[in-house]
Amino acid sequence: MAETIDVAEAWQMMESGAAVYLDVRSTGEFGHGHPRGAYNIPLIEPDMATGRPSVNPAFQQEVEALREHLIAAGGDPKLVIGCQRGGRSRQACQALEMTGASGLLDCTGGWGGASNMLGQLLAEGWVHSDLPSATEADPGRDWQSIQALVSDESA
Repeated sequence: MAETIDVAEAWQMMESGAAVYLDVRSTGEFGHGHPRGAYNIPLIEPDMATGRPSVNPAFQQEVEALREHLIAAGGDPKLVIGCQRGGRSRQACQALEMTGASGLLDCTGGWGGASNMLGQLLAEGWVHSDLPSATEADPGRDWQSIQALVSDESA
């Protein structure tokens, strides 16, 4: 089971180069704000034809392509997996662990913070902190760029 860390720990690891942040929210959510420097590979993305949420069938393959890209660039950082409140990041960690992935860290609170059924904040989210955020992806860190990595591997 993936270790859980909070947003402050995630940022410290990112700053030291020990980890990169993988945001598994939809591209729309990612575009409204994300940790600065984050990569985006949605676990669930609205279907273009219906607008309904659809599981990304290439999620695991795209994460593996990202890891291979990071290793080829001279590093092997851990992946901090984050979402909006913690549910999708937990699902993503479980799915990746089933394929043998390691070095995964589940970011509690994600972007928006985790709360209980009464709306009480249980874990601070990135948006509640003074940590750096962005609305534009850094070059090569958006979903389309990650999909291109998979295409490059297939060629």
